Amino acid sequence: MGSIPALTRPLTALLTIASSVWAGCSAVPPAVCAAQARPSQISIRPNGSLAIDRRPFFPMGFYHVSWGISSARQIRHLEDIAAAGFNTVHVSANDWASHAKLLQRAHRLGVYVVSEHHLDPLEFVRRFKNEPAVLAWNLADDVDNGKRTPLEVMALNRKIRAADPNHLTYISGYSKDLQKFARCADILGRQSYPIRNHTTDELSKTHSEIAEIAEITATAPQQALFANLQTFPWEVAGPPERGTVPDTLEVRNMTYQALLGGAKGILYYTYYDEAWFLPDRPQLWQGLKALNREVQSLSPFFLDGTFEPLTFSSKPLKGGIWTKGEKSLWAIANTSVDRSQQALVREKQGRAIAPLFGSPMVQQNAGGTVVLTLPPKAVYLYQIQ
Repeated sequence: MGSIPALTRPLTALLTIASSVWAGCSAVPPAVCAAQARPSQISIRPNGSLAIDRRPFFPMGFYHVSWGISSARQIRHLEDIAAAGFNTVHVSANDWASHAKLLQRAHRLGVYVVSEHHLDPLEFVRRFKNEPAVLAWNLADDVDNGKRTPLEVMALNRKIRAADPNHLTYISGYSKDLQKFARCADILGRQSYPIRNHTTDELSKTHSEIAEIAEITATAPQQALFANLQTFPWEVAGPPERGTVPDTLEVRNMTYQALLGGAKGILYYTYYDEAWFLPDRPQLWQGLKALNREVQSLSPFFLDGTFEPLTFSSKPLKGGIWTKGEKSLWAIANTSVDRSQQALVREKQGRAIAPLFGSPMVQQNAGGTVVLTLPPKAVYLYQIQ
């Protein structure tokens, strides 16, 4: 990720403390901004979803791997993400002043921030813990790479939570070994970056990768699981249209696999890094904007619905039903990249089955069964009431 230049804290920042008039954080040093702002209280609900000041919250957003870029450019990207309707970013903090500006701008845009940095962790928390845009503190990226032990991460987690009880801690990992760190942070981010050759074996991995971590978080009170999903190419060669970046259908499929697997938030990797800028792929970027609107409109089911998995005879099919009050949501994903799959779903007769987001109309047979034929990579959604 590159190195961070030496950091200094300007002595002139202290001169503004005497001001008795609030003129906005952009004119005030970070320490003063933190003292004057009211922090949001981020908590984990009993079902593993998040709440902000006791209001249910479904995070949808991006990583932004921005080591060394200018503060102005970082904020322009933040504004683009917010304009697209996303509500969360995971960002790199290069220095105190630029991160303060980003947090203040994020608050005005209604975006919440998970911060990653190479600064002193306790000093970082002390400076920014009262910023309203803070969602969580990243303790370790690739926590399961063998460079840290669970005891070390757990010790850091205790220190951060003691310094700031209002916000959560976050770690991410890329393997089943993330289970070893399950008690080391409030939020576990499971990376699922399977697409290299666009095969069925690759696309179908996301559900199991998320579900194996969900099994652990389900046994731990007040713990959340995020899915970190691939929106980058493993290899890029030549013009922008080449490379192994997932297409729009694959990203939508992985997103619903993650939700079916138990994810309570989605952070796509990545909007930006030194080798990748998502808006350079306009079709994928536009598809993600539409997908965000889709998922957010259904988020009451994911936040408060009772989930029941669906089982199918066809292995590439993944599905489930969320029920909230008198309404239910079906989600069925075909993870095959080259073959249609037939799904049979039983439902009580007399209930209305309404297709959502381009899914086809259906009819029940005499026994109450609905027969669906899903094209490759398709996700079908239905609301039942």
